[in-house]
Amino acid sequence: MFGFLLLLPLGILLLRRRWLAWLVAPPLLYLFLILAPFPATNLRYLIPAVPALTLATAYILLEVGNRYFPRRLATLVVLVLATATLGPSWQAGKHWLTGTEAVPHLLGRVSGSDYWATHRDPGVRAYAPMVRFVNDMVPDTARVLLLFEARGFPLEPRVIQDNKITNWPYLVGVFPEGSCGEEVGADYLLLASAALNYYQLRGLDPEKLQWERFEGFAERCLGSVFHTPGYVLFRWESGTPAPAEE
Repeated sequence: MFGFLLLLPLGILLLRRRWLAWLVAPPLLYLFLILAPFPATNLRYLIPAVPALTLATAYILLEVGNRYFPRRLATLVVLVLATATLGPSWQAGKHWLTGTEAVPHLLGRVSGSDYWATHRDPGVRAYAPMVRFVNDMVPDTARVLLLFEARGFPLEPRVIQDNKITNWPYLVGVFPEGSCGEEVGADYLLLASAALNYYQLRGLDPEKLQWERFEGFAERCLGSVFHTPGYVLFRWESGTPAPAEE
């Protein structure tokens, strides 16, 4: 993709293909809309622009090579550039595989929690001991409400994931102030405070979430059980949760 951005001026000057402009305009506009407001965004958000830009890059390389260079030299240049573009992928793979238990976990030699404990992402490393504690100490029949956390798959108790950051707005919007929301039927509440902080840095307005009501809700209805950097597990202490439906 970045190779395309370097070749784009040359391609437009030499090729003058209208269809090429139609091919590259949407992904370039997409990149601008993503990178202009969020220049430090996660690279995975750039993936939708890659296919079209890759096709355009390949076309420009082949067309320019056929016009201005001998075939053997053009082929060699294309192979060199293609190999060079794999360098970042190799570096990324090396970064995520070395120094972790990824390969032993793939071979079945270590557990998933052991792999998570060596994960390159500090957020995953912080979540690993919380997952371990919940699986070891919380009964399998209990229900855990997650706030700002969608990774409920490694938790053995039943969970209510927060895939769309809607669990707290639903809880605070449906139940009157002063209520503990026993109707949810949850025995525990797992708060991903690090994720909440991240969303706020990216522009989430806590007032729209009515997050100022959480402190009173926690003091009235919850008891802290366990915490790691960025995560807190609470037990519902006020009222009796409704029985969970099968």
